[in-house]
Amino acid sequence: MKIKLNLIAVATYLLVSVLAVGCGDDTVTPPEPPGRQVDPYAACINFQSMPFALGNVLQSGQVRDIAIVGTVALVATFDEDLLVFDLSTEPPTPLAPVSLDGNPWAIHVDGSRAYVAANGTGLHVLDVATPAAPQLLGTLPVDSGARNVFAAGNTAYVLGRLDELIVCDVSDGANPTVVGRVATNSQAEALTVVGTTVYVADLIAGLSIFDASTPASPALLGNLPTPGSALGVTVDGSVAYVAAGLDGLLRIDVTNPAAPMQTARIDLSGTANDVQLDGPLAYVASGTSGLTIVDRGGEELTLVGSVDTPGTARTFARAGKDLWMADDTGLVRIDVGSPRARTRIGEFDSPGIARAVAVRQRLVFLADGTFGLAIIDAIDPERPFEVGSVGLPGRSVSLYLEGNRLYVTDEVQGLQIVDISEPDAPRILGNAIIGNAQGLAVAENYAFVAAGLAGLVVVDVSSAASPRVTTTIPTPGVARGVHVAGNRAYVADDRDGVAIFDLSNPVSPQLLGTAITIGSARDVEVKGSTMFVAENMSGVATYDVTDPASPQRLDSIATPDAALRVSVGDDPAVVYVAMFERGLQAIDVTDPTNMVLLGAIDTSTLAQDAVLEDELVYVADDRGGLIIVPAHCP
Repeated sequence: MKIKLNLIAVATYLLVSVLAVGCGDDTVTPPEPPGRQVDPYAACINFQSMPFALGNVLQSGQVRDIAIVGTVALVATFDEDLLVFDLSTEPPTPLAPVSLDGNPWAIHVDGSRAYVAANGTGLHVLDVATPAAPQLLGTLPVDSGARNVFAAGNTAYVLGRLDELIVCDVSDGANPTVVGRVATNSQAEALTVVGTTVYVADLIAGLSIFDASTPASPALLGNLPTPGSALGVTVDGSVAYVAAGLDGLLRIDVTNPAAPMQTARIDLSGTANDVQLDGPLAYVASGTSGLTIVDRGGEELTLVGSVDTPGTARTFARAGKDLWMADDTGLVRIDVGSPRARTRIGEFDSPGIARAVAVRQRLVFLADGTFGLAIIDAIDPERPFEVGSVGLPGRSVSLYLEGNRLYVTDEVQGLQIVDISEPDAPRILGNAIIGNAQGLAVAENYAFVAAGLAGLVVVDVSSAASPRVTTTIPTPGVARGVHVAGNRAYVADDRDGVAIFDLSNPVSPQLLGTAITIGSARDVEVKGSTMFVAENMSGVATYDVTDPASPQRLDSIATPDAALRVSVGDDPAVVYVAMFERGLQAIDVTDPTNMVLLGAIDTSTLAQDAVLEDELVYVADDRGGLIIVPAHCP
């Protein structure tokens, strides 16, 4: 698969679980969880402190490595030139490249020198006293070339492509020389040096530790096989952290280098290629999952968050709050902010493709594509579990809760009505055939369905066993979503904006007016006189609908990816946007005429829907299932 609640809400869940949500006996009573206590977690997070990709990618080909000197980036690609960029400009400015023999594979900067390991040639030493104009000082040939390098003072440690660690004297940068060498246990990928101890990510051999106190005869001190291929390594005191490929991130006690011992491990999405530390955090380049941030401050390693990148994340370099990721699409700049809190409280891995979510009290209803409907108990949001499910004939795409009924649309079979009075045994009550049924809303005894090219379809649901289509109102565009507020229906009509209907007579809706959108209207919600519209690639827009015959556009704000769904709380200070590949976006709408982008949380795959309830946001994340994240707080 290609990452807080106010605790008062837990008590609230227990109190309201015996109260009716709809009318009369319309009560959903979830089964009791199997003897668990809710663990504490942070009440909320500041989305503005969360890391997010800024979106300006340097299309410089597949990047192998990057090093930053001041405001200049040195970039190793698969070409024979070392690329140079000025990062002080927006976008970064390409400077004159440095021609080198062989393909630059890795870069390490120490003081006023940069050391480049080059495939096919060996070690290049560069003077970077003037970072914008690096000068080649000298080259040390290495049989079959070099894979990686680390330099400290007058010594450079090189990983040769013939599975060896080479110790080099670089006191004379114009004439580097080999002092000693020792075989590694495998195809060594990365290294770091503390004093005269060399820690090597030794691929299938795991972590290998060498003593280089006698440079002419470096020797193996110890080795720890790792569960996955060791691809990256860094050390903090007596603890090493190893990026172990498909087996995530490892923490290893190296107090005794002769007997290193694994003390913690965390599985990560993607392939852990490199790891670097920043205080209590570990940053991991996680292949197709981009950047992953891990809290290493406790006994266990815990996930803080992640940021997707366009391609395969290999390694990275920090410059202030900016992290530059070497990705096979080029360079990606990520604002890492100040992530100090978990961005996920819990998750549930559903078998299908999570397309929509609805929440009441402690129950979560998940539209799971062709797998139908999953009902999930989240009284302990950190450990949600399934209590019931029901198969549906088509591919479920949208949900609406009303009393003891859950209304579900699917693109093939139309509208399904499910009895959820017993969450562990939901059952289908009836259905109405509607082609291309998408969003829906329910008011009184009528369901209003956005039905694509057919427009707005009105269904009499007074008899759940035999719902009946009463009216179809064509709209100019493709009806994607619908929201009912008072006696009005607001239909997100794709490129034709938002159509507003009078529902005084529900079986005969009358068009009042249309809000012309800039982008394609995919979803709509209304609070008071303000309408919030997800406008696909154009972001989110607000409108004043006091006069439905003449809606007035108030503001719009671009989002990093397609805005598919909007979720607005009862006190609409913050709107949450399901943003497809870029996760969950929070927007400050305290002043709907001047919205402010707060930040985003990356999800595992594709954020399709989001619902805010009790200071938690529930995200339907496509193949990532259900993800529960904290709401925003300043």
